[in-house]
Amino acid sequence: MGGQGLIRFTDESANEETQFTHFEPYDAHTVFPCFDQPDIKATWIVSTITPPEWFVFSNGEVQMQMETVDSAPLELSQCFPQTKLASPAVVRVFKQSPLISTYLFAVAAGSFKIYTDHYENLPLRIAVRNSKVSVMDPMAASLFDVTKKGIRYFEDFFGVKYAFDKYDQVYVPGMLFGGMENVTCVILSELLLRADVGTSSNFAYNSLVITVLHELCHHWFGDLVTLKWWDDLWLNEGFATFMSYYSLERDPAFEANKLASLQFYMQKYIAYGTDERGAGHPIIMKMQKTGDTKELFDNITYHKGAAVLWQLLNYVGEETFREGLHVYLEKCRFGNAELKDLLNCIEVAAKGGIDIGYWAQEWLHTCGVNVLMPIITIEDGIVTQLVIQQSSLGTPEEYYRNHRIDIAFVYQTTGTTEIIKDVAVEPTECTIIESVIGKEAPSGILLNYNDKTYALVRLDTTSVQFFKYYIHIMNDVYGRYLLAYYCSWMNSKGLMSNAEYSVFHPYL
Repeated sequence: MGGQGLIRFTDESANEETQFTHFEPYDAHTVFPCFDQPDIKATWIVSTITPPEWFVFSNGEVQMQMETVDSAPLELSQCFPQTKLASPAVVRVFKQSPLISTYLFAVAAGSFKIYTDHYENLPLRIAVRNSKVSVMDPMAASLFDVTKKGIRYFEDFFGVKYAFDKYDQVYVPGMLFGGMENVTCVILSELLLRADVGTSSNFAYNSLVITVLHELCHHWFGDLVTLKWWDDLWLNEGFATFMSYYSLERDPAFEANKLASLQFYMQKYIAYGTDERGAGHPIIMKMQKTGDTKELFDNITYHKGAAVLWQLLNYVGEETFREGLHVYLEKCRFGNAELKDLLNCIEVAAKGGIDIGYWAQEWLHTCGVNVLMPIITIEDGIVTQLVIQQSSLGTPEEYYRNHRIDIAFVYQTTGTTEIIKDVAVEPTECTIIESVIGKEAPSGILLNYNDKTYALVRLDTTSVQFFKYYIHIMNDVYGRYLLAYYCSWMNSKGLMSNAEYSVFHPYL
């Protein structure tokens, strides 16, 4: 993970220089002396000297700005007692920042074009290098619109107002990641600003929007409430990842963007691959040394972490989930928290009857992925038994978990799909599903319809033969995608022939 600390990028072709910081997880001490760990927070007052054509962003607003000509004004001696100022130069003194961790401190400086807007009384800014103005000009209004919708959605979902006094998004070259959630001074990669980014109908634009929402969500999970230690990195990254997709799909203001569901599943696909190879790790790991932390920035922390949060929401219900998050954010406001703080708040919101500790143990402290397969018995066109068989991959021995899933019964004669919701799969090899006994026998079955749990699905032989010819009966593009993906996985494991899989591949 190179490209950390204070980064300087020179673009000779455009005659532009850009400087910015990237401190997560612990590179602030490479720039200035500090106790560089997340549970030691401080307020910051920043002063900068730059060429007059540069602009500077930091965690606070500019409080004072002066331009030097031949010599520095006397007032500057308080800020730079040992510094000989270049001439001409601009000196900026920033307001004191909120109480934040060292890894969330930021400065970004360069020749930027600045776009401005506001959400209620909150000033919003977007900045790009002059060489990227032609790309940003047609999309700035759209990105402001996404930012405002995101703030509104998160404020409503968490029941907690945006807690800071501005929101800047600065696009820079040489950024190692998609973005970084520095408090009020989000730094994003220019690589997101592809020239072919168009409307919400394409993946490139959606990827940009998801990144914008991800970094924005961090201003609740990560910035307002910060992990106490890096063991709980997923509390930052899993939540921001989950909420960026969830808000984009669920908020009516985003016009039910179903593409977000497909992209979310594609990221889960990568985590599945890591887990089933035995190359994964528990979502929560003890970090004995700060230096080990960088190993956690992977698809298990981000995407499996997001997937189990989606599962937790379905397990406790959205209302309980939201109430628990609200209490957690208010209780730990501008402080640090651990997993137990969050789980306690959700358990209290659930008002008993839910063992959150057991859920955490089987999902956050273990690795590997389960495989679910239906075994159905039919007599005279009626379901007499449905068993869901569970196995596991990527674990030294079989490990069964609780799952809560939707099941799709697809019928050829009527061209309809019946969804059996919130089916509990027990942590055993076989679970009998009593609720479907006596129903009309389906032509095909799809487990984990709506993708509520983190598990792979193996289709039964009858369903494979049916869907080969009638996958089009499923009128939900996301359902067809899930079905096609499970067939892709089966094909990769030798459980489906290439000829059979060729029918499903076009739906990916």
